[in-house]
Amino acid sequence: MKRLSLIIPIFALCLLLITTFSQVSTALFFDFEDKNQLDDWTILSGTWEIVDDEITNSKVVRGEGVDELFLSIGDEKWTDYTVEFDGCGLTDDIGVAFRVKDVNNFYAFLIAPSISLSEWFSKKGGAFDENLGKKGDNLGISINEWHKYKLVVKGAEAQIFVDGEEPFDPVEISEDFDNGGIGVRQWGDTGHYDNILITGSGIPLSPGENAVVPKDKLAHKWGDIKSQD
Repeated sequence: MKRLSLIIPIFALCLLLITTFSQVSTALFFDFEDKNQLDDWTILSGTWEIVDDEITNSKVVRGEGVDELFLSIGDEKWTDYTVEFDGCGLTDDIGVAFRVKDVNNFYAFLIAPSISLSEWFSKKGGAFDENLGKKGDNLGISINEWHKYKLVVKGAEAQIFVDGEEPFDPVEISEDFDNGGIGVRQWGDTGHYDNILITGSGIPLSPGENAVVPKDKLAHKWGDIKSQD
């Protein structure tokens, strides 16, 4: 009996270590404090650079320009994943894209506070479809405010959470979009993004990180939700 009582805690510890390793080894994290982090992304359209944010006093990635502005990462090996990030629209809309094949083929969620709009939409073969479910208002968000976003993509559905709340029903994803990377995007507006955390099966480990240390780092970073001074 004494031997069994020793085995059970050891077994539980092993399970904890396995879980810790699996969570960390399938995560990408970008706080953009290192300008070289932008090299891991692909600029599909617009101007993207790492700048100092005046609200948070930290480095962020900024997209600005005219028409569609799109920064992406990932490839056809990516299927199911969770994307968490801090976002701030300086002039109006910001958004997160998923199952991205290229600039003309993807699904996305956007929020445009100045026109009181939030919605799911898709772009296939260059044609936009904004009739993927109900449209929402600004969800209590204004421009020049940092908020926390979380996108969960699994199978033929995607969910969006804004500041911990789920404002919409999950969106259905068509069968021909069963894989693809992720992106941040907006249309003709300036947006800031930071603390982008991507987790899921097949997601590579952040460059330069080992298999144990990053979990505490990610938890610490993501616990510090950005807010206005």
